[in-house]
Amino acid sequence: MVLRQRLHNERWLPLLAVVATAAPLMGLLGTVTGLVRTFALITVFGTGNAGKLASGISEVLVATELGLMVAIPTLVAHGFLSHRIQKNLSLLERYALDLRRLRSQTSRACRPRKRSPYEGAVRSNRPGRARDVRHHHAFP
Repeated sequence: MVLRQRLHNERWLPLLAVVATAAPLMGLLGTVTGLVRTFALITVFGTGNAGKLASGISEVLVATELGLMVAIPTLVAHGFLSHRIQKNLSLLERYALDLRRLRSQTSRACRPRKRSPYEGAVRSNRPGRARDVRHHHAFP
């Protein structure tokens, strides 16, 4: 039961980890492509055309910003959820162990006590008296 709950709770954590890792890389990719376009514009128009350069620089900043805007909350959510899942699963495991311990104690208490075959037998060495009432035969 605990293993099934663990799998159910942790099924989305790897996806969050991948998104948190990939988002800054995608932002970096956008940054690099923006810089390449900006340098291409510089080679064609020179540094005198500020409007053309501004669009490339804007693309670089937007790509970096979007990558970080996705990565940071996803990383925080992953950390929070993984901590909460571990805490809940530890609690669930403790409850399972307590329940198992309680069941074993209860089943031991409810089980009839094993009796010795000689328990309740009456022994007497006097002549004419029964030696074993329970089994109807004499002790050796």
